[in-house]
Amino acid sequence: PIISYEVSVSEQGTLTFSEDGQVFSSATTVSAGTTKGSWTFSLGDGKRFLYIKHTDTSDRTAVAVDWLILDTIAPYGSILIDNYTNKATITLTLTYHDETSGLHQTRYSTDTSNWTAWETPQATRTYTLSPVSGSYTLYYELRDKASNTTLVSDSIILDLQSPTVSLSIDGGASHTQDNETVLTIIFSDNLSGVEYM
Repeated sequence: PIISYEVSVSEQGTLTFSEDGQVFSSATTVSAGTTKGSWTFSLGDGKRFLYIKHTDTSDRTAVAVDWLILDTIAPYGSILIDNYTNKATITLTLTYHDETSGLHQTRYSTDTSNWTAWETPQATRTYTLSPVSGSYTLYYELRDKASNTTLVSDSIILDLQSPTVSLSIDGGASHTQDNETVLTIIFSDNLSGVEYM
């Protein structure tokens, strides 16, 4: 992982760098003023320190130190929605976690192109689908404080149409002499299917 640094020194000299304050890198010559550069941390997430030692031409030294939370692992979470609904506004059940820097924000989409604004994570949330029957995939993107992201999804069928049903008695006969008749029932639903009759 590479980070940027900026250090100001009042005299010409050299800079050396360390992650533990004990073992320093080879020296880099600098002039008086502000110096910008980059440092590559050794592997390992967590709170990391960078010590910068300035040594002037008279061999006097000064050390500056700063720290950051190094997080290279993406957050994780889940989204759960019903398989079927007859209402465009649905409820999302959400989980989220980030081990190192913490979860920062989440957002939502049905096409990964048009997103809601980034917002504070929450355990449940409503989302309104387009008022058109069909199958929808709801995408849930999580972003931690180090800007690592994860994308998860779940699917739902929005069915705004009633099922169709037809009934005929004895093949459509208008009269019968029998006490027992034959009922022919035909039903269909092209989206969510018929559950009860």
